[in-house]
Amino acid sequence: CELTRAKEQLELVRSQLHTLRGENDELRLKYSNLERTAKTTGAQLLEERCKSDELSKQVKAMSQNMMSVMGQQEASATAKEATGLQKRCFKLVQQNTALTVQSRLLRRQKGWAEAKAHVLQDEVTRIYP
Repeated sequence: CELTRAKEQLELVRSQLHTLRGENDELRLKYSNLERTAKTTGAQLLEERCKSDELSKQVKAMSQNMMSVMGQQEASATAKEATGLQKRCFKLVQQNTALTVQSRLLRRQKGWAEAKAHVLQDEVTRIYP
């Protein structure tokens, strides 16, 4: 009788150990996925920073070019026309920059959402095979 109880307990402990090992493997896999995602995200953020710096340089160059053009325009047109053209050009540059930044942000968010959906799908598949 005591031997039977010991065997049952041993089987129970083995079953629990097997379950815990499976959970440990899943957590290790999730951790490695999250670690890889964090590295990718960091690299993407660094890339976005470089692109933002490049955009800033382009805007500065465009601004200087625009000022040069406006200097030439002022010589041949009235100051009011030159100021209006200058404001319009500046607004267009601002809109272009804002749209570019928004587009990149949306692409990055889309990638993160797809990755999260994939993880959640894996969870559902694991729970409801």
